[in-house]
Amino acid sequence: MKSRFVSIILLVCCVSLCTIGCKKKQSPNNNNDCWVHTKPISPEAEPVRNWLQSIKAKDLALFKTVFSKQMQGIMEAQGWGPSLGTYTLLFSDQFGDFDIDDLSYNFIPDETTKTTTEIVTDPVSGQSECTTNPEINTTSGQIEVIQNGLSFPPIDIILEDGAWKVDER
Repeated sequence: MKSRFVSIILLVCCVSLCTIGCKKKQSPNNNNDCWVHTKPISPEAEPVRNWLQSIKAKDLALFKTVFSKQMQGIMEAQGWGPSLGTYTLLFSDQFGDFDIDDLSYNFIPDETTKTTTEIVTDPVSGQSECTTNPEINTTSGQIEVIQNGLSFPPIDIILEDGAWKVDER
């Protein structure tokens, strides 16, 4: 228990130091890897935000981290640099000179439902009852990006190795 408490304190200190070191929001021209986001987002939307951030900042290292394995193979074949350049032009046309924190994200899950049946016996009366429990398993979906109330076409995402990734070009 004590080691868990120490771990939590260390984590809080590290986050605090990063926040202190990055007091102001860095612009892409500062070549500083520290970005402060003022709006919390869901884990599902994080790769999309990072994708847009990498495009805006022309950050190739971050750009390479947001895609699924399948998309990484396609990007590798096309060349990461040219792909980032293409996205920079496309997103500039679509979003203009946007601020990452001006965007909102809406997760639209692709749900697969698995039903489990359980027989429960009442210990007092001895009567049995059958219950059906749907379990929603979400491993894919789409993220809708919203800017100033205007929705853009949703972006496909998947859960891969425990992390959400962009799964489209």
